[in-house]
Amino acid sequence: MRYLRMISSINHWDKNKMDLYPNCFSTGDILFSELKTEKNTLSIWGFNDDTEIDDLVVAIALSRQHIQKLVYVIMDDEKINKLGIPLVPERGDADGMVNEAILNKHVNLAKIDFWRLGYVADYLCDLVKEDNTHNTVTEKRLFALIKDSVNAGTVVVDQMSDAMRTSYQNHLKEEAEKAARAAARNV
Repeated sequence: MRYLRMISSINHWDKNKMDLYPNCFSTGDILFSELKTEKNTLSIWGFNDDTEIDDLVVAIALSRQHIQKLVYVIMDDEKINKLGIPLVPERGDADGMVNEAILNKHVNLAKIDFWRLGYVADYLCDLVKEDNTHNTVTEKRLFALIKDSVNAGTVVVDQMSDAMRTSYQNHLKEEAEKAARAAARNV
């Protein structure tokens, strides 16, 4: 099995682009902004097939306040196991997502302590150097994915957080305005 973990930027994990101190693999600011734990866990989403990624990206996005670029890394369960980090399934939290099968793909990296947090950070630094282990979903693409999920019935707009619902509705309005402008130009 593989897992998605949202990060804010590939550059935060690319050692060639970090301002590091001698003998340092990451910075405290990056560790604490990117790997903020809750109850000594880190949230990830599991999948077996690449066709599941879009659904997980939507679930991750729904936990945010706005539709905006989303960056993720793909972690491997064998590597996680080698790091000695337990995987604990827990229903995901994604306001508006009504597909229980998707919500049940959520897993926590558990028993995160000082050392395990460092192991995860080092692993993420390694992942961004590899091809096919990270991706950036543009705001436009993310809006399209969420809209597709709404149309498919896996996301219910009225159940989104207020901020996400407003962001979604603003994107719909912008899309309609662009379509109207394009139609007016073609007349």
